[in-house]
Amino acid sequence: MRRAAAWAAGSVMLPLAVLLSACGDRAEDTPPAAPVAAATTAPTGDTAAPALPAGFARADFAGVEGRFRLVSLDDAAPVDDFGESSVRFTQTTLSWDGCNHHEGLYIATGDSLAVLRGPSTLVNCPPDAPDNALSAILTTRPAIGRDGDGRIAIAGGGHRAILVPDGPARDSFPAPVIEGRQFALMLSSPDDSPVLLRVAEGRLSVDIGCADTISGRVDVRAGTLVLSDVESRACPGTAALSEAQRRLLRVLSADPAYVVGPNGDLLLAAGETAVAGRAR
Repeated sequence: MRRAAAWAAGSVMLPLAVLLSACGDRAEDTPPAAPVAAATTAPTGDTAAPALPAGFARADFAGVEGRFRLVSLDDAAPVDDFGESSVRFTQTTLSWDGCNHHEGLYIATGDSLAVLRGPSTLVNCPPDAPDNALSAILTTRPAIGRDGDGRIAIAGGGHRAILVPDGPARDSFPAPVIEGRQFALMLSSPDDSPVLLRVAEGRLSVDIGCADTISGRVDVRAGTLVLSDVESRACPGTAALSEAQRRLLRVLSADPAYVVGPNGDLLLAAGETAVAGRAR
């Protein structure tokens, strides 16, 4: 089926448990073998991790790059009316194809990942298309596992899938920088003004209702913001920090990972929380 050329995009902020799109073209043709494990539901944090198929052991997302062909969806062969379904990972972007094409940014967070969803084509797909299940897996804090045959499994959102390495990701973009730019974060300020984050000349500053409510020194290191000497203040006339300020402080104090997409989208992730934004 020919995919439509219409696109839709959005940016949101939410915990990784309810997650919401670059760079690198190195393929991982044969992921390292892992011990065989039974299908189980393992606790992770306050919630149970999704159950992986039998024969897959839990593993990290780090290093999962390349194109992966979908060979099993919810323990059955995927519907092939739309051509071959696949998932692609670069170092910072992911995409998945079923009836439609979907894109996003991602940050590996140990044995799961944070996803900022980006554009998708808008074909009206039948209910048995793999798109909804793949989207549910990839955007709801998926678990990942590997088996001894080089396959990987992903599970989340009430679904699970098995993927087979199928070459390089092919999609590759120059790495956009975060320095010297200003981003509007998807957070609410007390006066409904934009929450603005800037990184320039070794300093990070954030405006939340007034200028420089958060500021500090920042060292930008290969996808991580390492902060020091962080200061935070309430805006004049307010007695306490806003909820957006407290949330962002928790993220920034943990030296968050970050990704900037080719369209200026920004994703920050630390622990259980992700914050998204867009360049202005």
